Amino acid sequence: MDQILILKDELKYFIKSKFILYTSILVPLVLALIYFTSNGFGQIIMIFQMICIIASCIITANLITEIKEKVFVPFVTRAVKHKTLLFSRFFSVFISVLTPGILSIIFVLGLDYFYLKINTFQITFGNILNLAAMFICFLVYGSILGLIIGILISSLFTGILLTLFFSNIGIIGLYLLSDKIQSILKISSDNYIIGLIYVILSIIISIIGLKISEILFKNKML
Repeated sequence: MDQILILKDELKYFIKSKFILYTSILVPLVLALIYFTSNGFGQIIMIFQMICIIASCIITANLITEIKEKVFVPFVTRAVKHKTLLFSRFFSVFISVLTPGILSIIFVLGLDYFYLKINTFQITFGNILNLAAMFICFLVYGSILGLIIGILISSLFTGILLTLFFSNIGIIGLYLLSDKIQSILKISSDNYIIGLIYVILSIIISIIGLKISEILFKNKML
């Protein structure tokens, strides 16, 4: 029950702050500026990278600030579980950033169709599922990274720098993973195995990352 109430409060915060609205407008605008400098697939990966960094930085900045201001103390004294607080923050940012991410992908596909006269929607269903799984995996990684750095680091400036660095490193590694899988298994890019591996990775990163965050958060609150 506590988890549902806290999650509702977190989502209300992002809605009232108009974060979803602003990012849904700004991210596509930024993509429009760089649209003519790379190919369609490169732009989609760029979207994933931007969304991952946004998610990481939001969680990192919020956690560092709120831990400093002892925002979580009243919740902890009311015996609200640490994992409930962390999961609510993780999930609310995940949902809030997912919306502009999906809109941005649609925006790029629309530009391909109306400007270049390329019907990108005709790519195989397997490719679409694999890209969706990759996007979810990147977003999960970015959110978990933000939790861990936000708990470990006390300086906002240092936290953001570390978040930017490790977000990019992680995305590059996860992106290269698909190429490695294709070369090892000798499969095409639309094979469902690639998407399945990204889904499994998302689950593993979520479980391990949230557990590590919970342990670190408990020690931080002592």
